[in-house]
Amino acid sequence: AAIGERRKNKKNMMSLLLWLITIFAGVSQAIDLRECRRALGMESGAIADAQIRASSSYNEEYAGPQHGRAGVESGSGAWCPAGQISSGSREFLEIDLREPTLLTGVKTMGRYDDGRGNEFARFYRVEYWRASLGEWKRLITGDLHEILPGNTDTRSPHTTWIEGAVVVEKVRILPVSNTTRTVCMRVELYGCPYKDSVTSYSMRDGDSADGLNLKDGRFDGRREEDGELEHGIGKLYDGLLGFEDHESHPERWVGWRAREEEDTISITVSFADRLNVSAVLLHTSNYRRYNAQIFTSIQLEFSINGVDFSTRSLSLLYQEDSFENLRWVRVPVANRLAKSIRITLTLPPRPRWLLVSEIQFESAGAPLSLPASPDTVPITTVISSSSAASSQRNSFLTAPVTVMLTVVAAAAALVLVLCVCKKRQIRVKSSSPHLSQQMFASHHVMMENGTMKTIVSPSTYAMARDNRTNELLEKVPLHDDDDSDTIYAEPDSLIDDLSSSQLYKTPLLCSSTATTLSMRRGFRTLPTKPLIPLPAALDCGLYSTLLPSISRSQIELIRPIGQGEFGKVHLARLERRRLVAVKSLHKRDAGAEEALEKEVRVLGALRHPNVVEVIGVVPADGDTPMCCVMQFMAKGDLKKHLTTHPVNGTKALSFCVQIAAGMSYLESQGYVHRDVAARNCLLDEDLTVKIGDFGMARSLYADEYYTVEGECRLPVRWMSPESLLMGKFCSSSDVWSFAVTCWEVLSRCDRLPYPTLSHEQVVDRLTRAEGLFLDCPKLCPEWLYRELLLPCWSIDAPSRPTFQAIHHYLQSAQHRSMH
Repeated sequence: AAIGERRKNKKNMMSLLLWLITIFAGVSQAIDLRECRRALGMESGAIADAQIRASSSYNEEYAGPQHGRAGVESGSGAWCPAGQISSGSREFLEIDLREPTLLTGVKTMGRYDDGRGNEFARFYRVEYWRASLGEWKRLITGDLHEILPGNTDTRSPHTTWIEGAVVVEKVRILPVSNTTRTVCMRVELYGCPYKDSVTSYSMRDGDSADGLNLKDGRFDGRREEDGELEHGIGKLYDGLLGFEDHESHPERWVGWRAREEEDTISITVSFADRLNVSAVLLHTSNYRRYNAQIFTSIQLEFSINGVDFSTRSLSLLYQEDSFENLRWVRVPVANRLAKSIRITLTLPPRPRWLLVSEIQFESAGAPLSLPASPDTVPITTVISSSSAASSQRNSFLTAPVTVMLTVVAAAAALVLVLCVCKKRQIRVKSSSPHLSQQMFASHHVMMENGTMKTIVSPSTYAMARDNRTNELLEKVPLHDDDDSDTIYAEPDSLIDDLSSSQLYKTPLLCSSTATTLSMRRGFRTLPTKPLIPLPAALDCGLYSTLLPSISRSQIELIRPIGQGEFGKVHLARLERRRLVAVKSLHKRDAGAEEALEKEVRVLGALRHPNVVEVIGVVPADGDTPMCCVMQFMAKGDLKKHLTTHPVNGTKALSFCVQIAAGMSYLESQGYVHRDVAARNCLLDEDLTVKIGDFGMARSLYADEYYTVEGECRLPVRWMSPESLLMGKFCSSSDVWSFAVTCWEVLSRCDRLPYPTLSHEQVVDRLTRAEGLFLDCPKLCPEWLYRELLLPCWSIDAPSRPTFQAIHHYLQSAQHRSMH
């Protein structure tokens, strides 16, 4: 009895912990079809007989609905309705899935029955039901078809993918025929559980003009006589993105044209539960050649109860640009709680179309103890678009709720980490914490006690980039209690096909390039692979992020906290509540403002628990230069913290894991940091590491930068050879710097890298040797040094591990060190 009670308590505790994890973890409200073509259980038996019924059966025992399972021979071989099928028949096989499900495909078979069967359905129709609809609806495929092709014989299966997905709870398969015939069917359904909160949207239907139909033909809610669509789901939430040429392929777009009496369109989206919304995303087109243009402004209104909308809205202007492309437009939201969101878009001038093919939402999870009454403070913000590229969506980690919940969630996180690590093992050799390797060795030159020695490292490693959704934030408690477990959240992510071998040719920290430096000093050029340009998409603003423009009156400067090369950094208060860091230029300068604005827009698209958040910009006003408003990191930089608060090896490794998580995210976005170091890793109140900089630390730690001929200040002790000598910056050069940063952290930042060498000697050694490597730090296990740090310092940049592989490895290493 005692054992049974303990098991029951354990089960209840796990349920509570998993619920807490859903609160802490950021989520994305979007239909993702990449993993949504799984059989739902007709053939396997996961769908029980009790979930299957039919309108009628020729013989309940031998031809009843329980025998309508594709791939299964039972009874007389299939479900057969009582009568023959004709044009006026309505016979169906009904399957109750018992939970909201994304339906993506249907497989049908006839009655084979060991060769005795002759019955099959040449065509069929699908109907579905879900609670939010309250009635049965006909399925319309992505190419706007209702009648689906069936079988041509009794034995061969036929699968129809419906193009996109539809949210269902019950499904009916109805055989159809223009002639009278006997029909028997076996069925399998394909799809996946529906995990999002979106239950419906309402709006005015799209327009038709000049033979072009841009209406929402898949909408399954009510259609009013005045053209309004009420409480359904259609093209805007089916997982299908529109094509460039909407005139030839209108089936995935909903489009509107401005009318004399109306130049806006409102879309109201409802959720099953209150959602803590952190961003709204719309997939749209700006192909002027096809008369398509992005909306000119957007207003977001929020309702906590699903009926009354708050007067505290968010209004944004979209800065017109000439890039002709499809793009995601992302509108960041300051974590507003909503049961419904009303999106009002201002249409472009006629004859241009506003086209939208998909809407998505980012959510930070619903915080506890939030007020139930609507806000009453109106806020209007003007913002502009960015042409910098980004991935489709990011996730947020919500702020800690209470210490108690944090500790409880930590225990659940450890269980999930163990599962993740077990599932995604990466092996190198028996002594390593599961790293994969390529079978070749690298020669390195290592500094130890002021002398150089050549060693042979284990092989560098690489990992297939087959799963980009494993961006984890692990953090062991950084207080005095060393018995607590790991806390992590798993955001989503990510751009495919951006490997660490893709190199950028970008300027260094000033106008003088490292290539010039190598020519002046007679450095020999290291062999490297040709530059691989980024995909053209990344230069064309396929993903635009709208950054709020903050009024200068909303900023109250408190005191200076730093100074970068571009200007000063102040601690400030935003709207008399939130502490922020405000970076401003020294004076009005068109070139500097343009460069800062471009950088801020790129950074504004980055959203990750381990990356400092850009909140908005304060536009220039008269002689007062523009400002960048960023998240304030109360605990300062990691270097200072480690020198004043000594940590043990477990906590130091935790810092490294968090930095790897942030860098893995930046890598996935195609963003190169170029100055990864402990001084540029910042700490918030609960000692979560967030990658920052971006320029501020060069003044605070001026002695760590090497000034070249009075012009450039370079962090040579952290730079890879190809960055130093040829001005090539890429993710793999960040990997080199990351390894030096890990060395700093695992050394408690008690000395500079290569402490016995001057800046000039470091540069000289890097150019004459096959690499220059640091000794094993005092808090670093030997196996971690040889299997991670040394491969990161490979002289061959493409052979260095990716940040994704590094992150996975460090997760395993962290688990190993804690046990």
